[in-house]
Amino acid sequence: MVDKELIVWAAGFFDGDGSALIEVTGKNSFSVVVSVINVVKEGIDVFHEYWGGRLVSRSKVYKDGATRKQVHELYFNHAEARQLLVDIYPYLVVRRRSANVVLRALCQLPKQKEGTTGRLRMPRGSSKVLGAFYDQLRVIRSNS
Repeated sequence: MVDKELIVWAAGFFDGDGSALIEVTGKNSFSVVVSVINVVKEGIDVFHEYWGGRLVSRSKVYKDGATRKQVHELYFNHAEARQLLVDIYPYLVVRRRSANVVLRALCQLPKQKEGTTGRLRMPRGSSKVLGAFYDQLRVIRSNS
């Protein structure tokens, strides 16, 4: 059980550096992606410790070619994403509407295989369902 203070902090962090979206991955193909990305690894480590996910760290080179920063990305599988979003949803402000759409989409999908993280190709028949949720997210983005 995660304590309330940590959940409120995580919601604020996710509002700033989190992402809950549905991507188009091909013709009539979609995937759900929930992630947190930041240059401060300690913040990402908190999410990793409490909600799991797959951590990827890479060096980002900026346009000037000289500036490099370490970027830490944490991607959640469907079960982890669902739990994270359920926990932080009451305290979200900026990403509340998109989290709601993604949570509803996750509830419509079959469970992922154990150990699978990140992008997942959806089973047949789910593209219509995810397509409708994808359209809702596009409306939210266009109104932001």
